[in-house]
Amino acid sequence: MSAKYFYENADIIPQNVNFAIKVDYLKNLISMLPDGEEILSQKSQLRNLPLETQFEKIKPFIVIIKTY
Repeated sequence: MSAKYFYENADIIPQNVNFAIKVDYLKNLISMLPDGEEILSQKSQLRNLPLETQFEKIKPFIVIIKTY
């Protein structure tokens, strides 16, 4: 990941807390779904896309949680 790209496009600097859901945990949750195995067996549609395109596709699923 390019910190510069995220800073210029989303005004954030990626840190571990910005991307806190770990893949292993997410895979475990998905495997518990009725269609979990089918979902996990699908190939990534983002894999061969440029980073900028990947970011635009996942942007609607990114949230910021602020606490005070």
